[in-house]
Amino acid sequence: MFPHAAQGWQRAKAGAHAFASGGDPARLLADGLWVADALIVLVTALVAYVLRHGPAPIPLEVFSTILLALIITINVMHFSGAYHSARDEGLRAQIGHSIRAWSIAFVVLLVLGYLTKTSETYSRLWVAAWYGLALAGFAALRAWSITQ
Repeated sequence: MFPHAAQGWQRAKAGAHAFASGGDPARLLADGLWVADALIVLVTALVAYVLRHGPAPIPLEVFSTILLALIITINVMHFSGAYHSARDEGLRAQIGHSIRAWSIAFVVLLVLGYLTKTSETYSRLWVAAWYGLALAGFAALRAWSITQ
């Protein structure tokens, strides 16, 4: 009775199936970006710590701060739109999103450190190195993702 409705229903089912199976390349890229961003936060923090303190064991409060930064950064990047339009924007815009999100996450960490009176626990050199290394990592990741 409604031939157009049946065709529309078939197309909608096919589109939903393709989306659910992960066939959308932009979605796959965004999924990979948040995992890579999390690794950048973790690895650059560890590298900066080793550069500053040598191969010493990482104290629990430093490691917990790294994990908190990872969670905050991924959430800020998600809510700022850094993953929604990763393929639609140019390199400059993508790097701008990541710099802005990382800076906001870092300011949140600094405010939390101030409010809890724990900021003296952390080496300023380590914090600065971590911030700079992560910025370079985010920029390199975005440059690489544009070429893919």
